[in-house]
Amino acid sequence: MSLNVFAEVEIFISLVVGFSLAFVPYMTEKSINFGVRTPVDKINSDNIRKAKRIYAASVIIITLAMISLDVALHGITAFTVAMLPVILILGFSVYLAEHYRLLKIKKQENWFQGNDEVVTGQFVIASGSKFSLIYALPGIITILIIFAVGIFYYQHIPSVFPTHFGANGLPNAYSSKTVLSVFLVPVIGAITTAFIIILAYAISRTSIREDTAVKYPGERTNIFRRRMVILLSIIPVFMNITFAISSFEEWELIHNLNIVILIAPILAMVVAVMIISFTTGQGGSNVRIRDNVPSGVSKQPVRDTSDDDKYWKGGVIYVNRDDGRILVPKRFGVGFTFNMGHPVGIAILAVIIAIPVIILILVFVVH
Repeated sequence: MSLNVFAEVEIFISLVVGFSLAFVPYMTEKSINFGVRTPVDKINSDNIRKAKRIYAASVIIITLAMISLDVALHGITAFTVAMLPVILILGFSVYLAEHYRLLKIKKQENWFQGNDEVVTGQFVIASGSKFSLIYALPGIITILIIFAVGIFYYQHIPSVFPTHFGANGLPNAYSSKTVLSVFLVPVIGAITTAFIIILAYAISRTSIREDTAVKYPGERTNIFRRRMVILLSIIPVFMNITFAISSFEEWELIHNLNIVILIAPILAMVVAVMIISFTTGQGGSNVRIRDNVPSGVSKQPVRDTSDDDKYWKGGVIYVNRDDGRILVPKRFGVGFTFNMGHPVGIAILAVIIAIPVIILILVFVVH
């Protein structure tokens, strides 16, 4: 594996992620723009259109500028690795600028004047169908195969074997053979797979506030939830195939592995996520629904506020102690985020942060 190939892969990922990020405003709910709750009569206003154009153009320019600079520097490893994080950070900075600009305009123009009292809202509740593991089975089977191969081949693994490979494809770190060192990668895969499946189950049971700015909001919300559950359920198979290839390389069942082969499943996963996100949209905003479709959506009337910006910090962090939900749809992007006003939401976030820390500690112990 050459540095040139590594740089090319990073450029491809940065290009896909950067351009996808640029069009996020066109995937969010129609009544939410840059994390700001927007009344129906304002969703196509000049200010909203301008904010979307500025953001999209800025992120595209940032992405192309970073990639051009990386090419000009001939794929220097440190810059190549930092390229995508820089794109994400700068892109988020542009988002924040538009978020606070729209909040200021909203206040000046009194967008919700006379409509900010407590009103009756609608939450689309989870359907009665049971959560199915069928979509998660390929990922579960893959991780079981890794363990089975490792157990069968354990006696043939050298007493000292490579556990890390450099950008040139050659091993640059070794470990003594122990049960922990041999099975560290599949253990990480198993823990991550279990966490993702639990998260998918939680989403399948989460009530979601419908977007009244679109036709058939309840139907769209149900489709959105179902697709997000399926998407999360299939992610482990892409991830675990990469773990399998990595483990087999460490155990010397595979030699001279090219980085493209190693990360091909992750690239496929990124493409799948982007396609589903674009075709679905947040809350199902981009889903095409035929007219006169019979509705089988279960709804729950709730006492809600028509303008709930006060619960969102920067339009991305949700803090509402009066909301019993642990997961809520994001305001910017496609998917869900945690309610930081709920103790369980805080605990889960702590676990998410703790997992990579524990993994780093285990890797350090192995090495």
